Amino acid sequence: MPIGTPSVPYRLPGSQYERWVDIYTRLGVERILFLGGEVNDGVANALVAQMLYLDSDDSSKPI
Repeated sequence: MPIGTPSVPYRLPGSQYERWVDIYTRLGVERILFLGGEVNDGVANALVAQMLYLDSDDSSKPI
């Protein structure tokens, strides 16, 4: 049986309710980028896009 992407609970800011999101989304909210495989053009583009977004969101916080 294949194992899917793990989900974790996450509470949106200002909300009293939790929802389940995939672990990579949750790590991204915490400005943590996960690289777990070979870097090809698609992976490199996605990683750079995430870093550019996080930098534009708040350039004073570390990624």
